[in-house]
Amino acid sequence: MASPVPQLPVVLIHGLLDIPELTGNFREIERVLCAMVGPDSYLRVQIPPVGSIEERSHSAMSQIAAKFSGLEVHLIGHSMGGINARDIATKLDHYKPGFLVKTVTTMGTPHRGCKAIDLAPGHHGKEAFMKAVRTIIGTDLGAVGNLTARFMTRFNAETPDNPHVRYFSWAGQTIIATPLFILAHPVTAIFGPTDGVVNVESTMWGTHLGNVLGMDHLAVLSCYTIEATLPHLAAAERNQVAPVLPVDNNLALSLMRRMDGNGRAIANTATAPLKLLGTFLSPPSSRSQRSDGTLWGEARVTTTTTSTSVRYL
Repeated sequence: MASPVPQLPVVLIHGLLDIPELTGNFREIERVLCAMVGPDSYLRVQIPPVGSIEERSHSAMSQIAAKFSGLEVHLIGHSMGGINARDIATKLDHYKPGFLVKTVTTMGTPHRGCKAIDLAPGHHGKEAFMKAVRTIIGTDLGAVGNLTARFMTRFNAETPDNPHVRYFSWAGQTIIATPLFILAHPVTAIFGPTDGVVNVESTMWGTHLGNVLGMDHLAVLSCYTIEATLPHLAAAERNQVAPVLPVDNNLALSLMRRMDGNGRAIANTATAPLKLLGTFLSPPSSRSQRSDGTLWGEARVTTTTTSTSVRYL
């Protein structure tokens, strides 16, 4: 019997504003990968949380090449990380990163943009917002402008699927807002079913593996979704197709997922400040290194012709 577990390395790419080392958003998925493919066969990259698509893609590629040079990999991207996964897969010949891509799996990714962003004030309002962000955190939120419906329409036209890569997608779906997304949910719900941040329709790309009722934008990063994804990755390695199994969205299961997701969100939120403090207090030798050679918790100064920004990551 063919193995339901992929033999090629798996790479996890996080989304906008996320620092997985602190938030623990990939914890459930990493636990499954560690047990099923082994700790040396997957990589969770850390890329600029508020960078543009291009900036984030280059950061991810340098980290992937450093660990899996010359290999074929499976990319799994959450939210904006899924856009980066598609960008990398499409532009392999252009970027020449030193590795190949077998599959792209996206979870809660706004492939057609976040329509809620387009409800923000017009051009001048967006300019004022970006100026305020630059003043507060020392960098433009290039990622926000890259997630509008208008930008993603252009991105999709310029980023066709790689015919040698298989694409899969997942969506969470909540009917009532979860605590973390209590403000965003009613806005996104205007445009249809939502995970609290991204509308379900926008998340569908390639072979859609399912909408999981009770999971919000973060809870979709779960044991359930990764365990259901791995057989598809393994089948792709054999040039076969695994059956897409229906998602059981009965009321009891949906409520259990909702409670589990809320519990994980509360736990991650509660422990993040302690992790951040530990990062800054730990000796440099014990900190992980970013792709640019600086350490987590150190300031990185970037100077351009128009501005200088300092990022603490």
